[in-house]
Amino acid sequence: MNLIEPLACASEVLTTVPPLMGALRANMHRSGVDVTVPQFRALAFLARQPGASSLSDLAVGLDLSLPAASKLIAHLVNKLLVARTTDAGDRRRVVLVLTSTGQQLLETAQHASQRFLAETLATVEPAERAAIAVGMQALRRAFAAAPSPAACIDSPTHTSE
Repeated sequence: MNLIEPLACASEVLTTVPPLMGALRANMHRSGVDVTVPQFRALAFLARQPGASSLSDLAVGLDLSLPAASKLIAHLVNKLLVARTTDAGDRRRVVLVLTSTGQQLLETAQHASQRFLAETLATVEPAERAAIAVGMQALRRAFAAAPSPAACIDSPTHTSE
């Protein structure tokens, strides 16, 4: 078994993610999906939390400032992809929900991205594809166990200086 040190592995991840994201962005554009990657991430976040997300929840979940999250949602509302509704249990709370158009666009973008990745990964040897899948599962577990960026910012030991 070929072992790799955490720092070398981190370097591989940091080297791979930017071109991967660039390729996904270009593919979404070619597929006619008219959203940016941050907008796509916001739609996906809201889809995972149907009817339960406020602007603050979205900002924390995507590691954005409240003004940045507000601007992002304003664009999605203007595109009729997201709607602001009043929480039935607390009329002071505004909840963000995907519209049917937003849900459809998200599904289109996800399918286009998945097809693009599958076509690209088809050029990789089967054993390497298996290793990529195992590595992605390990990465997902590692980040699920790690504290969220918001938790680190809110911790008493964090300073913004």
